[in-house]
Amino acid sequence: MRAALFVALILCALISDGLDAAAGDSFGGRVPKAEKPGLREQAKSLLLRWFRRPDGRFESRWADHELSEGDMIFFQTKDTMWQSVFATFGSPGPTHVGLIVKTEDGELGLLQALDPHFKMKPTPRIRRGVRPGEVCWTPDLVNYLREYDGRIFVRPFRGTLPADASRRLTTWARHQVGKPYGLHKLGLPPIGLPIQSLHLGGPAQIEGDSWFCSELVASALVVTRHLSPWHVRPSRTDPEDLFTDRLLNLRSAWEAPLLWSASIPESSKTPPRLEVARPQFVELTIQNPTQHTYRLTLNGEFIADLPPYHEVPIRGIAGRVTLRAKPLRSTAGEQLLTGDVTEDTNWSLSQ
Repeated sequence: MRAALFVALILCALISDGLDAAAGDSFGGRVPKAEKPGLREQAKSLLLRWFRRPDGRFESRWADHELSEGDMIFFQTKDTMWQSVFATFGSPGPTHVGLIVKTEDGELGLLQALDPHFKMKPTPRIRRGVRPGEVCWTPDLVNYLREYDGRIFVRPFRGTLPADASRRLTTWARHQVGKPYGLHKLGLPPIGLPIQSLHLGGPAQIEGDSWFCSELVASALVVTRHLSPWHVRPSRTDPEDLFTDRLLNLRSAWEAPLLWSASIPESSKTPPRLEVARPQFVELTIQNPTQHTYRLTLNGEFIADLPPYHEVPIRGIAGRVTLRAKPLRSTAGEQLLTGDVTEDTNWSLSQ
């Protein structure tokens, strides 16, 4: 049955309309100032946020949002055929996802593995970085997103990506740009789960010859250490897995997805600017010098199964941290570590 569905998906891709856009410059490529879009001041980035009214009820209003490094961008096509195909393969909501990454000189762009049949036809003014059929880095974010004929959701990153994580992400992203889109990988997410409990194949590999959109983003989150390579399976991850926290729990570092727009509908009033909390992030490295495998939970949330003689770096919000390590398939005792973590630190399980 799955094989038949995969064949149907490939056929849908082949008959879908192609993307009529020229290939753009490489990661961080520059163009003369005269050729850059002049719409940047006219378009705004807005999110439909919820807030509580004085009477206790909730109300949604459009609020300004500055797109920043680490934000995840989700696309939902209007094409009912593609909606049905992705729903069949386990992603009934978003049909594409990318991650905002910046270059060495600080320019922001969308890192995405762009399907050659992706439904976006940007104007010639903003085609820089649009590379259908491969991994691309697309700048001029607001103007690029407003060209999409569908719904866009943003999952905002709660804080500022630490400098070391930002450098790792930038370097890694530069090496992925130009690699082909893995059309053959569309059938992989339904086979298995985006998480793993047995580590027969070792940690997740974050280098590949081709990429599927959500596989690329999941691997990027391993690079930034928000996901453990011993826990996530990028090749089995679909956009829905990153959109919800049902299997991959990202809510400690990302807000829930919010509807995005470049303009406020006429029926809506201009809302007050809503301030979003910017927590401090720390990196906690847990070392396992024992011969046992431990299941780790951080503040009650499962994070990874740590094999013998390995370590796992986890990024979280600074504060009171409780780490519980439960042995798997052994009689070793459970270990509990608790402390106030205010900066990057190492914890080691006892032998």
